[in-house]
Amino acid sequence: MRSEAPALLPIFRSQSQMQILGRVLLNPGTEYTLTDLASELGIALSTVSDEVRRLAEASLFETRSIGRSRVVRANRANPATTHLAKLLEISVGVPAVITEEFAELRGVDDIVLFGSWAARNAGRSGPPPADIDVMVVGPKATRVHAYRCAQRAEERLGIPVNVTVRSPTSWHSAAHDPMLSDIRANPYLVIRGGDSVDDTAGQ
Repeated sequence: MRSEAPALLPIFRSQSQMQILGRVLLNPGTEYTLTDLASELGIALSTVSDEVRRLAEASLFETRSIGRSRVVRANRANPATTHLAKLLEISVGVPAVITEEFAELRGVDDIVLFGSWAARNAGRSGPPPADIDVMVVGPKATRVHAYRCAQRAEERLGIPVNVTVRSPTSWHSAAHDPMLSDIRANPYLVIRGGDSVDDTAGQ
């Protein structure tokens, strides 16, 4: 059965296609076996094989055989891959960009993506995200540094990145903070910290 177009970026034919494109094009120097892609993305190997074949036929991917394995990488000779990678960066690449740009923060428990981006990432329908909402769980002293990190991420992504800072106590007792209670009731994604990733909350 063909999967539905992804709510995060519905121009792609399926969620699987978008994930495979994102993993390969956003890591152009890396080769992946089809088994690697299936395992890392949680997609059936048969689906990965079909999608890779289509994308190779479109000259977006290069493939070759190593023994009995087939490996794939981005076709950097195709100028379209650079533009497509930028489009993917502002969708499936958002967690990686935020992780990289916020890496300098110290004393932070969690970094959480929430709001419209997290909702679309979890498959909820709606308009494309107009901004990225990030919550930093840590001391108030990180606020100024967090804003600087957000500015760099915004420059890379080309859309506003909004930062909220909350203390660990507030985040873990969200019932006392209406904003945090709302975040907990809807999809969110923890991209750094001790909590496990949770992108299905509130569904």
